[in-house]
Amino acid sequence: MTGNWTQEPRGIISGVLTESFSDTNCQHATTVEGTFSTSPIRTARFGARESDSLGRLQWSAVRGPSFPVLASAWQGTLRIKRSKIQEIYNLTPGSSQPGWYNIQGQSADATYTLTGALIVTSRDQVTAWIVRQLPSGAVTSFYTGNVNLSRHTLDLTGTDATGARHQISAVPQ
Repeated sequence: MTGNWTQEPRGIISGVLTESFSDTNCQHATTVEGTFSTSPIRTARFGARESDSLGRLQWSAVRGPSFPVLASAWQGTLRIKRSKIQEIYNLTPGSSQPGWYNIQGQSADATYTLTGALIVTSRDQVTAWIVRQLPSGAVTSFYTGNVNLSRHTLDLTGTDATGARHQISAVPQ
């Protein structure tokens, strides 16, 4: 559906549109032109009725989710049993999916590096995996948790490939 939309001073949205339909085999394409008007409501829903050459059509749309934007530099504490290790995480937004971040970093004392990925949802839930290149070899860890942008915190819990429980608490640098 394409067209030009305008918003009147009272908030009513109206416009002219062109719709293109086709069956599942794309053998019978139909194009119709029409007009529509609607009064937007204060929720994520948007609906309108339009009149075109085939009659009246009613449609509705839902606003897409808004994904949190994370800072690029984070400093965190990794807890494994009773030990605490300071780590530095650099997040780079992925270009293929919203809410996807590539992770690169290292321990604060630079004894190992790490890489991975983090996915944050529109509801501030997080899933991540990190591969740490330790002097003894690579160890992969998997995490779930949440991000709180108002408190500027990222809290994750998970395990590594050996089954050791991990906890990460991080804040932007």
